[in-house]
Amino acid sequence: MASPDFPAKVGRRNPGFRFGLRLKLFLAASILLLIPLLGFLYVRELEHLLLKVQEQGVVATARAMGTALNDRPSLFLSGEVYPFALAQGNDLRIDNLAAPIVVDGLTEDWARQAVTPHSVGAGAGNPESRAFSARYRIGRHGNAIYALFEVSDARVVLRDPDRDALQAADHLEVAVVTPDDEFLRFAIDARGTGKASVTLLPADGEPIADTRIQAVFRLVPGGYLMELRLPRSLVGPRLGFTVADVDDPAAGSSARSIGTSDTSSKQGLGAVIVPSPEVSELVRRLGRARSRIWVLDVNRRVIAQAGSLRAPPAQIDPDQGPIARFWEAAADVLVRPILRLAMSEPNEDFQDIAPGTYRLEGREIDEALAGQTGTRRRLTPDSRAVVLSAAQPVWLEDK
Repeated sequence: MASPDFPAKVGRRNPGFRFGLRLKLFLAASILLLIPLLGFLYVRELEHLLLKVQEQGVVATARAMGTALNDRPSLFLSGEVYPFALAQGNDLRIDNLAAPIVVDGLTEDWARQAVTPHSVGAGAGNPESRAFSARYRIGRHGNAIYALFEVSDARVVLRDPDRDALQAADHLEVAVVTPDDEFLRFAIDARGTGKASVTLLPADGEPIADTRIQAVFRLVPGGYLMELRLPRSLVGPRLGFTVADVDDPAAGSSARSIGTSDTSSKQGLGAVIVPSPEVSELVRRLGRARSRIWVLDVNRRVIAQAGSLRAPPAQIDPDQGPIARFWEAAADVLVRPILRLAMSEPNEDFQDIAPGTYRLEGREIDEALAGQTGTRRRLTPDSRAVVLSAAQPVWLEDK
């Protein structure tokens, strides 16, 4: 019998690779888990881009400030202003005052001025020495330099000019290097509340009464106040103050002294740092919201400063109705904290460089002093905020 005209065909099932339900669920979940990772990478890249843009803006502001100050030495050196004197640890920063001070031994005038108080002597030595300390404020307006010393002294010894020597009473010493490079020392003492006596202490010879410095003494509980007015023409590149304390008049000499510098020699005096009002005005005009500008000299000392890293306080519209005020308060409590967290904005209670600081350090400053634009990111001392800063050199010809 003939065989069929077509071959026999034997089929077999090919199992292949099958996806089980569990594996499919695992793969789907894995893909979903990638979404937060991709979102994190996207946010990090976006943050990096925003920081780069912010850095470029800060650098642009620094360059604009440097360009405005280039080749303008008159802004920095104007007569009696010496911001580029040799740097020492006992430099004296003399702030610009908005109005003249009435020399009357009272503190009300100073309370209305933006002048930083400085302390000397507090916390040093034994408990008896710590009871003797002083706080001073100093500023200038027009052709005068004003100073106020608030001295804490458990026993104030006044001078009887008919019987006591100058060194046998509490007194204040003022030493200056004049614009003509002459070294002068003055001693200021008092019989009691009222006008104080000013004496010139020559290197050779007897002390001479001097009227160039105006001074008022006032007894207060726990010590005394001494307020001074010095003619600006008297103060050159160096200035220093010393408060001398006497507890035993019979000893005939000061038991101890504290002050801004050693007033016994020209070399011991601190350099005078006077912020330039012209530079301060330029800085104020170029300032932006939540930014701060410093102008330093070659010794890293502050010549001018303006602006703040903190946001200005919110202005409340007095014409707002109760509903509008309610929604504004609700936004402050609910919405803004979420936005601040999402945008990594710092709170306004972070701590940073104090306004009274007169010397700055940093890598960006080193680069600027080397002639290059420098940038730096740093944490505030309390680690609550990141500060981005840029420094630009200011040129005078090729220096």
